[in-house]
Amino acid sequence: MYANQQQPGANEDAAVHEPRDLGDYGQAKVAAERTSELVLGERLLIARPGLITGPKDPTDRFSYWVSRLALAGAAQVLTPAVQGRYVQVIDVRDVAAWIIDAGQRELQGVVNVVGTPRPLADVLDTAAQVAGFTGELVAAEDQWLQEHQVSYWSGERSLPLWLPREDFGFLQRGNQRYKSAAGPERDMTDLLADILADERARALDHERRAGLDRGARTGTAGRACPPGLGVLEVFALADRLDQLQVSVQDQRIGGESIVQRPYLIGQADQRGRDGSSRGDGLNR
Repeated sequence: MYANQQQPGANEDAAVHEPRDLGDYGQAKVAAERTSELVLGERLLIARPGLITGPKDPTDRFSYWVSRLALAGAAQVLTPAVQGRYVQVIDVRDVAAWIIDAGQRELQGVVNVVGTPRPLADVLDTAAQVAGFTGELVAAEDQWLQEHQVSYWSGERSLPLWLPREDFGFLQRGNQRYKSAAGPERDMTDLLADILADERARALDHERRAGLDRGARTGTAGRACPPGLGVLEVFALADRLDQLQVSVQDQRIGGESIVQRPYLIGQADQRGRDGSSRGDGLNR
């Protein structure tokens, strides 16, 4: 609903979209606020939550990561390039508790009900610890992901929490007003642990509304990929071979042929658990 997504720390006074198209989600929210103001006037409390998550989250926009890492175990997991990217989430239980409390206290005004912005790298590392993940986080640049039809944010073939660089303020909204109003914020480790427990109860490989499948896929040569590898893993391995300037006729992983020819695919870099760059391939 905010007109400018490029200003980290922007508070509730930031400009919003003019509600000209009610088919647009953000503009519809602005219209709803203004209609409510006409009815309730100064008595109105407007809560503006950011990305809401928690156990039983049906969107997979945040829960994808800890469950994906738990499912991967010791394998590689694809992430977007994390440098300069942030995550800002709020537990649904905290949102509900605060709204009830705020109503009882008859609070008024506009409040961004959002958590503290955290570097994406830190959130992924915490998720890895909670999930018992011992593999490698492999970072791909935006151009590479786009070239391989990976979508931003949510939906089929997406990487949740990945946003265009020009929208870097979207997950860094100011939350001082929420904190000043006794807004709760659950510990990130506890939040991820609760989410993972729920994900395990529902099966880690359940059908998702966001993210990338880890199931077996058909490789670039029309053959089945080794268990745990998908199409992007195969592209990534081929990409690394290309960087080494190796002409590959028949590379094998786990006894299965996956690459039949050299590939010219975008550059890739790999970020390990310690944040270092290793440059040895990409996976999905």
